[in-house]
Amino acid sequence: MANTAVITSIQYMLREEIGPTVIDMLPQIDPAAFDKMDITSEGVARLADISRGWLMRLTCSSGLAGALKWVDPNVDYVTTSTSKYHTHATKLPTNRFPSAANLPLKSIVQITVPLAKAMGNCAWPLEYMRAEKMTAAIAKYTQLNLDAMGRMIALAQANSFFAPTTGVIAQVNGTPSSTGDSDGIITCSVDNGRVHQFQDGMLVDIYTDDGSTWSQANVSGGVATQCVVDGVNYLGETNELRLVCDGVLDDAIADGDYFIAKDSYDDATKDYARKGPLGLEDMIKAAATGAQYVMSPNNSASYGFNLDKYPNFGSKVATSVGVLDEDTFNKYVGQFFDATGLTLDTAITTRGVINKLYEYPTLDSGRQVTDRTGQVRKFRMGRGELEVSYEGQDLQVMRSRFCAPGTLYAVQKAGNFSMAVPPRQPGTTSKGTRYGAPIEFVGKALGHTGDFFGVTSGDAPTEMVQSPFVLYYQIVCEKPQGVKLSGITED
Repeated sequence: MANTAVITSIQYMLREEIGPTVIDMLPQIDPAAFDKMDITSEGVARLADISRGWLMRLTCSSGLAGALKWVDPNVDYVTTSTSKYHTHATKLPTNRFPSAANLPLKSIVQITVPLAKAMGNCAWPLEYMRAEKMTAAIAKYTQLNLDAMGRMIALAQANSFFAPTTGVIAQVNGTPSSTGDSDGIITCSVDNGRVHQFQDGMLVDIYTDDGSTWSQANVSGGVATQCVVDGVNYLGETNELRLVCDGVLDDAIADGDYFIAKDSYDDATKDYARKGPLGLEDMIKAAATGAQYVMSPNNSASYGFNLDKYPNFGSKVATSVGVLDEDTFNKYVGQFFDATGLTLDTAITTRGVINKLYEYPTLDSGRQVTDRTGQVRKFRMGRGELEVSYEGQDLQVMRSRFCAPGTLYAVQKAGNFSMAVPPRQPGTTSKGTRYGAPIEFVGKALGHTGDFFGVTSGDAPTEMVQSPFVLYYQIVCEKPQGVKLSGITED
């Protein structure tokens, strides 16, 4: 018989710790993106009265207010007469103030951004629920699973933050050494993404693009089959990745195939994956020809800023940059500062870009300093924190394992980027008091007495219990303008 004390203890750990665990994991997964990012529920409300979805109303401003005109300061307000020697009269002056009719007012722009929604699940052995008491082993197992779940969710969020608007994580690079059509095992290299975006136990789908639509490639016997990452060679020269599918694939995986998050393909549009929360590619866009929407999921016209109407929310975007030296960096950042008058405080890029920047000759990368002032010789080498400065504005250059190769983003991070989560609900507790929990367990809402309920196979129960949950959150910023440089030469 199940011990209610054990079930209650595990449920409590899930409810109270999974949300804070995810929030704490994000800066560990990628400090360049998530370190010091504010968390807020301000402006978050229901999509509708009977809806369980959430949206955030973000208020920004644009334009000037009032009117001003220059006038002649030498105006005579006195009337004189040649026949009146001792008396003068006032002259009614011309109305020189700007008319109050049609005065410009500050433009207040309010956009709505839906909170991204994800549905997840976790499973537990039945024997743990039947234990007589909450032992140290069960508590340890529960905590390890919570940490692994938190890392899984944080990894998905980090991938989304750096993903292109198509939601693609990476692509197969070259002909795989194992193509999956003989034993269900895939061994390949990746490009247009980073091998660090994959971790053991991560579930993915693989798609082929024929130029007009996507078709799923991890298919066995005409049915989609699960594909799990089962080995990542992070230090290998070829960024090798090993995946295992539940069945032998009908067709071989080929060069250029897409990796996306499992079950994220959008069947309605058939040209992108649902990538989750907004990221840098959704915010840093150039105001160019064609419909571009800033802070809009999948560039949807229903949300965000339309750059055709609000080009001032556009960014400086340059491609095929080549070697990023000091002059090139100053050129693009200087253009941004000169055009917008805004500030930037963080540059996010890759290790390869930073290393190449250190190789720039005028930085004296080959210089060695020896100090022997009355002491034994000291020798110091390596690389410290990199900061760049432009006309008094300092930018901290941060390395990200998730940033696309050869790419650099410069943004205003402090006090600008926020993670929006649903507000606190009555009777709940969460980390902090200004915001609610991004994760909600829904076992009771599904008609069960608690967060846990049995897993069935057909009409028969199994020796597992599950605990499904829903995740809501979004990344927003009031000043999305920034700089994006791509096509940078790496070391």
